[in-house]
Parts: sequence; C-alpha cells; structure tokens
Amino acid sequence: MKKFLLSLSLLTFALYQAKATVHTVDATSDRVFVPSSLNIQAGDTVRWENKGGNHNVNGSKADFPNNPEGFFKGDASADPWVFEFVFKLPGTYRYQCDPHVSFNMFGTIVVAGGGRATPFSPWARKK
Repeated sequence: MKKFLLSLSLLTFALYQAKATVHTVDATSDRVFVPSSLNIQAGDTVRWENKGGNHNVNGSKADFPNNPEGFFKGDASADPWVFEFVFKLPGTYRYQCDPHVSFNMFGTIVVAGGGRATPFSPWARKK
C-alpha cells in the first residue's frame, strides 16, 4: 500500500510539474525585450535569452520596490546568456536592462495567482 501511495504521489507531482509553462523573452540588438509584456500564472517560468547586445535583466526590489519579489541577472554581458526565474507570487513585476534604461528597455510581467492545482500528497493533513 505504501508503494502504491508513493507511486500515486510521484505521478501526481510529475503531472503538476508538466503543467507549468515556460515563457521566453528575447533581449535583442534593437535594445528591446520581445515580448515586452507577459501575462502568466503563478508557478510559470520566464526564460530570458540574450539574442544580441550588452544586456542584463534587473527586476530587483532595490530598483522596483513594488515588485512582489525581486529577480536579477547580474552584470550586463554581450555574450550569449540565459536567465530563468519562476514567478511564485501573484502581482505585477517590472524590470529593465540597466545599460539601456535611457532607450526605455523595460518589461512587465503580470502574474495571476491560484491558477494551478496543488499537487496531491497522501501524507498531507488539514490542521
């Protein structure tokens, strides 16, 4: 019985993980994020890719104190890079490319909450 419950729990968790979505944003040589705005669900991942130019991703709480949580892809680099962040908290997030603020290289992500089912655990109990 324990093996069955463990298998059921692992299968449910795997199915839950499969529903999470990855959204891609490109940092381009035109000094823009493409797309510049996204609407996603809590638990989704955003993957930024440098497609040309000297860029970073800065959604830090220091620069955007109204963000529900901060995210930051270090110093700007012209080398190809990938940065991923899982958005767990609902709300509106703003971010920028630090070297290109004067070119209005900003992005917005709106995260809706509660859109994903919670994985089943046979060991979880209500308190």
